[in-house]
Amino acid sequence: MKKIISLIILISIAMFHAGLSSAADEPAADMKKESFLKVMEKIFGKDQKVVRIEDREDSPVRGLRQIRVWFESVYGETPILFYITDDGSMVIAGSIFDAEGNNLTKKNVGNTKPRTIQLSDMEVHDEYMFGSPAAEVKIVLWTGTDVVSLKIFDTLYKIYENNKNKVVLYIKFYPTSKADLKQDMHRAFALSCFKNKEFISGVTFIKGAAPTWGKDLNDFESFKKEKGFQDCDGEVVRKDMELSKKLRLPFHQVVFVNGTIIIEDITKENIIKLSGTKLD
Repeated sequence: MKKIISLIILISIAMFHAGLSSAADEPAADMKKESFLKVMEKIFGKDQKVVRIEDREDSPVRGLRQIRVWFESVYGETPILFYITDDGSMVIAGSIFDAEGNNLTKKNVGNTKPRTIQLSDMEVHDEYMFGSPAAEVKIVLWTGTDVVSLKIFDTLYKIYENNKNKVVLYIKFYPTSKADLKQDMHRAFALSCFKNKEFISGVTFIKGAAPTWGKDLNDFESFKKEKGFQDCDGEVVRKDMELSKKLRLPFHQVVFVNGTIIIEDITKENIIKLSGTKLD
């Protein structure tokens, strides 16, 4: 008995009347300019920017063609697959699975093309830098002071320590803690008081601080007096936070390698892949 291959389109998908021409051989460009963009607006709203729309191509389902649409996101250019009927009357948004449960849409859609931001546009600080600006691998860490942020810093600092002749590590202050944003910001104020080589002492201080330290701004004010940081007011943190909005960064810790955002795990292997430089 022949194996029956079934292709399943999830019932929860959205189906839209595209209002497209019924001519199967209609030029894809005409469809993009007039009708398909209107469908995209209805799905995602006018604020979502469509970067480009590729030509229709064969899909795993007879009677459907697939269209890859690239959207602008905080991570770069992200592709989404849509399906259109041969007569051009319906657009389908959703996932196609084969009989074994494999997501064919995910398999065929492609990967996000990571954003790139020039180092100069990130306005990096020399006083929060490890290594030489001439290093071939330039890493920028936008970080808060929560546990995850400090672990990422430890990972990147270790990579720098093992590759001082190849890597420069810049720190940008980016408190984004969902648990307590104000506390994260106040702790970032304190961390910003430690400059150049003293930054490591600042990380040690934050790691050893009481769990509730920084919930009140007075904790930071008392800290300044105790440590003698009278010229430290947290302004660099505020400026970095404002810049992060202009750059439209994701609202969490972010790492750039030679201007390209890491959208995978922050590991030495992925830094090597982005930079093209062998690291120890």
